[in-house]
Amino acid sequence: MLLSVFLISASPVDGPRWLDQFKPADEGKFPSNWKKIQGRADIYTVQVESGNAFLAARPDKAAGMILTEAKVNPKDFPKLKWRWRAKKLPVGADETGKNGKNDCAASVYVVFDKGLTKYTKDTLRYVWSAYPHPRKMTLKMKDYVFYVIQENRDTPLDQWVEEEVDFAEDYRKLFKKAPPPVMAIGIQSDSDDTKTSSWADYDDFVLLPPGESLPKP
Repeated sequence: MLLSVFLISASPVDGPRWLDQFKPADEGKFPSNWKKIQGRADIYTVQVESGNAFLAARPDKAAGMILTEAKVNPKDFPKLKWRWRAKKLPVGADETGKNGKNDCAASVYVVFDKGLTKYTKDTLRYVWSAYPHPRKMTLKMKDYVFYVIQENRDTPLDQWVEEEVDFAEDYRKLFKKAPPPVMAIGIQSDSDDTKTSSWADYDDFVLLPPGESLPKP
C-alpha cells in the first residue's frame, strides 16, 4: 500500500477530532478529503439522502482502497467512531481466504506508522463480513495486518449501524506492544475476488479522546 503521502505530526488534545462527515457540495464526486491508494477510485462517490451527505461504495467485480490523513497519538485519541450500512454482500466471500475470495461488504482500516518501509505499516482492519464469522473474531493476515470482524452477514442490511472501537487496546492485544502513532484511516469495499457486487455506505468518522464518547447523530 502506498502510504508515503501521509506524514506524522504532533496533535494537541482538544476534544473529539472529526475526520469526515462528508460534504453535500461533493455530491456525485470522489470525497475531497480522501486519497486513492490502490484499485479503483470511481467506486466511491458522495451521495446525499434527506439532507445528509455520506460516502457510497458500489464495487461491481472491483475493489478500491482510499485513505484520509489522521495524524494522532493513540494515547490522545485511542478510539474511532463511525457509522455504516451494508446494502449488498459479495456472494461467497470469506475473510479467512481459504476459498481465495477475500471480499467484504465494507471495512475500515486504522493504519499505524511504525517507522519502517511504506509497504509494511501495521494495520487493523475492521470488517463487515459476508460470512457468519463471530463478531470480534480476529484474523492474522500478515505479521503487520490483523482483521477484526465487526459485523457479519447476520447484521440487517440497509440499516445504519454505529461503531466505536478502541483501536489502541486492540493493537496492544494483537501486536503485543504499545501502539505507534496513527497516520491514516482507510476504507475498502471490494468484490473483485467473488466477481459479484458489494454495496455499502459510510459516514461520520471521528477520533475520540480517552473516556469520551458521542451521542448518535
